[in-house]
Amino acid sequence: MKTIKQTHFRTDGKTIKKITEYALQTRNKTKTTWFRYDGKTIYSIYEYNSQTGNQIKDTFFQLDGKTIHFID
Repeated sequence: MKTIKQTHFRTDGKTIKKITEYALQTRNKTKTTWFRYDGKTIYSIYEYNSQTGNQIKDTFFQLDGKTIHFID
């Protein structure tokens, strides 16, 4: 599946706040990755059904950005 990525920055214009991915064919959101204030460490990932756009999974990470804290 091909996607389009949209990067959102914090008010400083440099630090990444989140990256949202969309399905190329449907234009529905497929994934949003949120970052901590450093713009590098992953805070959470929200996944969506590419056909419906409905949220299907939330994954939250510990402070290291790698270890899963919990999945909802």
